[in-house]
Amino acid sequence: GKWLAEQHKSGYWKHGSVSEDYSRIKIPVYAIGGWADAYRNTVFRLLENLSPPCKGLVGPWAHKYPNIAYPKPVIDYVKESVRWWDKWLKNKENGIMEEPRLQYYLMDAVKPRTDYEHRPGNWQSEPCWPSPDIVKRQYFLQPGGLSAIRNNEGHIDSIASAETTGRMGGRLMVGIGVSGEFPDDQQKDDEQSLVYDTPVLQDELNIVGQAVARLTVSSDQPMANVIARLCDVQPDGKCTLITYGVLNLAHRDSNENPGVLVPHKEYAIDLVLNHIAYRVPPGHRLRLAISNAYWPLIWPSPFRDTLSIQLGKSELSLPCKPCPGGNSNPALDEFVRSVSAAEKVLRTESFNKNIVEDKQTGELLIETVTDYGRLFVRSSKTEIDFTLNQKMTIFPDDPNSAKSITDLDVIMQQGDLATALKGRFELTSTASHFRVRSLWQA
Repeated sequence: GKWLAEQHKSGYWKHGSVSEDYSRIKIPVYAIGGWADAYRNTVFRLLENLSPPCKGLVGPWAHKYPNIAYPKPVIDYVKESVRWWDKWLKNKENGIMEEPRLQYYLMDAVKPRTDYEHRPGNWQSEPCWPSPDIVKRQYFLQPGGLSAIRNNEGHIDSIASAETTGRMGGRLMVGIGVSGEFPDDQQKDDEQSLVYDTPVLQDELNIVGQAVARLTVSSDQPMANVIARLCDVQPDGKCTLITYGVLNLAHRDSNENPGVLVPHKEYAIDLVLNHIAYRVPPGHRLRLAISNAYWPLIWPSPFRDTLSIQLGKSELSLPCKPCPGGNSNPALDEFVRSVSAAEKVLRTESFNKNIVEDKQTGELLIETVTDYGRLFVRSSKTEIDFTLNQKMTIFPDDPNSAKSITDLDVIMQQGDLATALKGRFELTSTASHFRVRSLWQA
């Protein structure tokens, strides 16, 4: 409830944010992240803003340690961490600071799937970040397409996405659940969005960094969201999500002092997408998809709005690496040894996800059932049993019909002593308020 009440960037958030004053960080930092992790942008912000020695490493991983993460390849995270600490805690000259400042995994194109065991690609490096080797390519929005030629016509496209748009977006942070968390084929969401495609690519396109959709937009309501997705359209029509960005237009100028929109007034905005490194091969097309709904990754705007885009004043700025080489740093060699488990599995984990659309009412139900299993933790001699079920529903024409219900069950047992906790968390909203209902039973 407190997080929902603090909807501006107030002191409540600022006190825990390093971005308020990067100079307060005085020690060397090695920031490690994954392309499927919600914190991937943090690595680049630290590289751009810290004064002390700073290195960055980004793999294809979910929100897991890089020696046990997925998708593969994984690295020897413990060995790499020790190298860093040996340098800065023991003054050992081991060469780690002579290595590239940023190392990252450039992922090859893949078919859309909700799970990946391995992502093909190769390691790359940059001597610094921002890197002079990254060039910006400009694509201008045309009716139905992206072009290298600026559109000088005053064409306006409008969209009122169904509130069910976003169902194929996957989880905000892959790795919190068990499986089935990656974005699926984007075609269903594209049907409810404005889409702009390049011609079929003749040469490979290596996207490295943070794309920006510079849009001139207006809305017929005082509040609205805008979502931009960058997708890889394959020759058979399958569509893989590369990266995305969202913006509450009330926060277009400031998170600290947001302001409502003047209906039908045009605003020039920069919609920044999440960092990524992805190789689009020849024969594919690049797609920019724009919507004003993205359920359930974001909560809907309280108003059913129509968003309009002035194409002649809108473009996509795409960071590209023209001639990627490779990175043969042995520290990034694939880690193939098994990691000894700190727990004994008493019941295996499982995951099930159902997406059901009512053919009569259009109501969309997204239900996830996550069983984290039952584990015996050797260090504390404790058994832990944890299940988490979530139901999210919304009607296509009513943003205030959004509902999320989460049920959790936790059992912890040590010898003959057992404790249990059951919880239910319900979130709904009206045009003016969030409504939270929380029930707990111990």
